[in-house]
Amino acid sequence: FLWKYARRHGAWMAIGVLSLLVFSGAMALLLALSGPLLTKVIGVEQPAVAAPKQAQLAIESLNRVYVFLEAHFAAAVGGPVVFIPLLFMATFLLRCAADFVAGYSFQHVGFRTTTDIRDALYARLLLQTNRFHARHPSGELVSRLVGDVAQMQNAVSNRLLDLFQCSFLIVMQLAMLFTLNARLAAICLIAMPLLLYPIVRFGRSMRKASVKGQERLADLANLVAEGVRGHRVVKAFGAERYESERFGEATRQHLRVNLRAQTLANLSGPVVESFGVILATWLLI
Repeated sequence: FLWKYARRHGAWMAIGVLSLLVFSGAMALLLALSGPLLTKVIGVEQPAVAAPKQAQLAIESLNRVYVFLEAHFAAAVGGPVVFIPLLFMATFLLRCAADFVAGYSFQHVGFRTTTDIRDALYARLLLQTNRFHARHPSGELVSRLVGDVAQMQNAVSNRLLDLFQCSFLIVMQLAMLFTLNARLAAICLIAMPLLLYPIVRFGRSMRKASVKGQERLADLANLVAEGVRGHRVVKAFGAERYESERFGEATRQHLRVNLRAQTLANLSGPVVESFGVILATWLLI
């Protein structure tokens, strides 16, 4: 559903994806520069570590970028002692710029997408019959138009960014794992479904809690609309206390649903991480 609207802004999405690629490349270059920064600039000797052959090849592949840059540009700025800090600073600034462009691009896609959805939803509401509007109070419709679409904006802007960023991170980490120890990495992949189970369970529970939270928010919006629009009737019947109690009960229900959702959200991370540590310990033993 969201893709139907988000694809209209594919250019900005492409800019965001390319920025994430630049961000990942800058992170790799910073890792490659850490060794020369310690040895050639600070003068700290790195201890000899008996690393596996695959790990040595991975480190050498990262250093090739630095070696190429040093061979072509170091002499022009006064040697490695000056060149390495400048290159480290430039790479870090490039990483920050790419991070900003990626974040802005996906936020742009999110706001543009939800603007299109909100316009389409409002146009659809205007075409509905009187019977439809009689069944759905105005406060509920306003909540759907404003609150629910805002939740979609968060999904498109932030979750889409996380989707691409985490996907790149997973690919890089898997490549590193298979480079270091292919057998152990394969064993970890076999055990991965056990780790995915609690993630799926928490995801379903959080989705249900989120839907209930939006429903309770619609109830609040409806009560506010009724109270403000019918304030003369409330005054005439002296029903201020009754309406306040109704609203207070609705806010308490909304609070309970939100607290449950936050409990699940804050519990999911520690549970999944603890489960991962237990699996890792089992693999090591």
